[in-house]
Amino acid sequence: MARSKKASKIKISDAAQRAKDFVESLKDEKATTLDNAKANMVDFISSGSYSFNRMISGSYFKGYASNRLYALHGPSGCGKSLLAGCAAREAQRSGYQVIYYDTENAIDMEFCKRLGIDYESVIVRTPETISEFRNMAVNDMNIWREKFGQDAKVFMICDSIGNLLGTKEANDIADGKDAADMGQRAKELRTCARALTNKCGHHNIPMIVVNHSYEQAAANPKAASIQKMSGGQGFVYACTGIISLRKVQVREDEKNAEGDNKKVVKGVILKAKTEKNRVVPEGLECEILLSFTRGMHKYYGLAIDAFKHGFFEKKSTRVQVHHMDKSYFAKHLYKKENTKDVWGPILEELNSKVESDISYENIEEDEDLENIMDADMAEGELASEENS
Repeated sequence: MARSKKASKIKISDAAQRAKDFVESLKDEKATTLDNAKANMVDFISSGSYSFNRMISGSYFKGYASNRLYALHGPSGCGKSLLAGCAAREAQRSGYQVIYYDTENAIDMEFCKRLGIDYESVIVRTPETISEFRNMAVNDMNIWREKFGQDAKVFMICDSIGNLLGTKEANDIADGKDAADMGQRAKELRTCARALTNKCGHHNIPMIVVNHSYEQAAANPKAASIQKMSGGQGFVYACTGIISLRKVQVREDEKNAEGDNKKVVKGVILKAKTEKNRVVPEGLECEILLSFTRGMHKYYGLAIDAFKHGFFEKKSTRVQVHHMDKSYFAKHLYKKENTKDVWGPILEELNSKVESDISYENIEEDEDLENIMDADMAEGELASEENS
């Protein structure tokens, strides 16, 4: 016999009260009920791209959680620093102080100006080793909270974690030696990752670390190589989200001195994928347009959602935008003069449908549970037959 909803609610309420009474009796600052836990996500920082926000948080209007550690990785020149810089700009617009840990001597005023970052308020730190960065970041978090209180917002970016030296590497350079570190650097990265993810949660401080990646051959020789984040598994286990990036150049016609059209690289399209995500299901993908002259396009990549949910429809070589009763060529959906009319009226409704797409539901209430189980059992039977 099914339990009544009223009885269940009373039981849960009683359990909640017991939990609170138990926590109070412990008199331990490291014990709390889940509704007051520091792991709860209370604020979000936009990435500057609606489609990227959806990929990492499940909503166009969220983004990076305010108490979590994220890693961006990809090959050289794919736009990792640009993406991190756009997050810094959005963080400033939301009232966050930005602290940059610059390990590549690359964060300068011109870079910030191009992205619209208020460079005069950016704090820059220049660690050289993994342990120095770890201690510096943890100490900065502690001092920030002590000096400005729990409500003062701060956003941290390390660009890049991959360029930091291990302790043995730094000592060998100082001593003029050259010897393998026997895994010491990977151990230091693991310690660093564990320390940072705990402190981000404890102090409600978000952090992005940028890292390098390398190509690893797939087990199947016919399959494409796999892009892996360098530095071992430390940040893989510790991060809330790990996003891999690759790029496609955007070329446009431009007339040269002779009046002839010439293809010129005007920007990049970043293809992003979540390799890990503790907020929404991992494995989601999106595309981001980064123009060298106009910056990040915040609407780019939303068309796939609009097609899926019936707001747009393919009509021959054009796209029918239903709420406008008008058609466009696909590339014109994102033109500056069109974005307000094309996307403005549908953005919130489209977002609600997207949020519903990737939300978890109680499987006990799933009307298709029987069909799901039948399908799983059928797959199991087929596998058994193949093996036999």
